[in-house]
Amino acid sequence: MKRRTFILGAGAASVGGSALLGTGAFSRVESQRNVTIQVAEDPNAYLGLQPLETPNSMNYVDLDEQGHLQIDVSEHDDFDGPDAEPGEGVNSDSQTWFDGMFDICNQGKEDVCVSYTAPDDFGREDAELIFYYEGDSDDDPTTSGRIDIEEGEPLPLPLGECVTIGLRTETFGVDATDDAPLFDGEATLVADVDGDCFDTGDPGPEPECPDCGFTPGSPDDPFSNLLSVGPDMGAGFPAVDARVRVDTPAGNAGDLTASEFAVCEDGCGQTIENVAFESGGAVDIVVVFDDTGSMFGPIDDLKSEVNSFTTELENEGVDARYALVSFKDIVEVDTDFTDAGSFQTAVDGLIADGGDDSQEDNLDALAVGTGNAAAQQGDGAELSDFRPGAQRVLIDITDAGAHDETDPRTRFSQSEVEGFIDDGNVSYYAVAPDATDADVNKRDIADNVDDGTWFEFSIGADLTPIIDDITTGITEEAYVLSYTTTNPLTDGSSRPVDVQIDDPDEGTLYEQGSYTAPSS
Repeated sequence: MKRRTFILGAGAASVGGSALLGTGAFSRVESQRNVTIQVAEDPNAYLGLQPLETPNSMNYVDLDEQGHLQIDVSEHDDFDGPDAEPGEGVNSDSQTWFDGMFDICNQGKEDVCVSYTAPDDFGREDAELIFYYEGDSDDDPTTSGRIDIEEGEPLPLPLGECVTIGLRTETFGVDATDDAPLFDGEATLVADVDGDCFDTGDPGPEPECPDCGFTPGSPDDPFSNLLSVGPDMGAGFPAVDARVRVDTPAGNAGDLTASEFAVCEDGCGQTIENVAFESGGAVDIVVVFDDTGSMFGPIDDLKSEVNSFTTELENEGVDARYALVSFKDIVEVDTDFTDAGSFQTAVDGLIADGGDDSQEDNLDALAVGTGNAAAQQGDGAELSDFRPGAQRVLIDITDAGAHDETDPRTRFSQSEVEGFIDDGNVSYYAVAPDATDADVNKRDIADNVDDGTWFEFSIGADLTPIIDDITTGITEEAYVLSYTTTNPLTDGSSRPVDVQIDDPDEGTLYEQGSYTAPSS
């Protein structure tokens, strides 16, 4: 009984039982998508088909003079295999495996997804040819260690790696006495450098994390103050700006240079690309205003001073947004972050009357003002997020007195509110009329947080010096440290940022801030 001849064609009809499969090499990429590889005579070019030193490959596979890969399982005597007559065809009603026939090697410049296509008349309908590669077993127990490659299915081939290809024929119901070839025609190999066959859901290796050069977590130093740190939306993430005020003679004079600064983000050392000494910058300001009846006397002067303060910032060209939170028994968001004019209108609408003057309401208002709680009034409005990279300022104006933390109305303790202020890199300014007991708590908060200032004034006194001090704190010059984060993942994670400063007069200074990476 004569067995069927195993024939593959590529651009020419088979002659004498021999065949061509594709090409021995590929010379160049024609485009960036659905790349069809050009024929070359060099099997060591970009993507090569290479015979192997395996029995099947030595018996059935060879390169012709043009570098084409030739496969022949019919009777022949022109291969260098160990047998004089290495091929006699394929039996009928059988499944025949040819392991280790040839390698496809990626010798180019980037990863590719390799696939193949064949014309409709490539093989007989009653016979099947399957390409496979050696790998983990699929669902068919008869194909253990062999993974089929369907026509058009992309096979990942990383740069510098090879994949060993085998062939399987299935001739169930095929008459072995028929001399017609099983497979004939032209098969095309395609390499796609933009394919998604490598997209397995694995985020890949962790970003490289250089040594910080110092130990994050050092004690805070009173001479350094991190005003804000966050993505520079003008330059675009992963560019990051950290704004640092250094309250020392050299720092305030702008004498510090990049060599005096070190930045460690989330435990990873960052290379500082630029240090600029500048004033102003974007700022988001929240004013928490007590409008209970006890504020009837000073409220008009306070409202006037606050509005003058916002006008002064506008005149100095500060990129500022303003929000107003008030309370009498229940906390309200009178206006979310807005411009100076809309903010001033909201302040003008405050009226001091009624309400239960209590420190627990003030603490709730501070929690709302730092973005850590919803208001209790109306629809429970919340402030919008602070802008990335903007200074964060909270001005607390109230004469509310000491409170009892066992009061059932208290949602937040003083220590929790202090944590909100510190964790959010918020500069806290407490303003209170004298002859009140507000200082029992507010002075403590100002003293306990990293960046707090306490102001006390007499009823009827000129508040301009206080407002001027707050304005100076916001607009004074600071250092902007620019770097590109070593973690460019847009995963919405919070990134701690440690800053160390070697000041010529005060020694080593330290501060910590944080920012939230954008979400993809």
